[in-house]
Amino acid sequence: MRRIGPEIVLEIEDDGIGIASDVMDRVRSQSAASVGVGIAGMRERLSQLGGTLEMHSSPRGTIVRARLRSER
Repeated sequence: MRRIGPEIVLEIEDDGIGIASDVMDRVRSQSAASVGVGIAGMRERLSQLGGTLEMHSSPRGTIVRARLRSER
């Protein structure tokens, strides 16, 4: 977790085998709930707070990044 200017950024990374490209396509689309409620729930909650959720995956691992603006 770190602050970058007015944003708080939480980044979680692993060095696993990544997420299959067809699953990542669904995660990036509006039908993320079809993958499960966890990702859709995180995205919705961050959206309610004015933030964003990003996911990047490759055969070397996955990065999940949450960004939220902070007034302080």
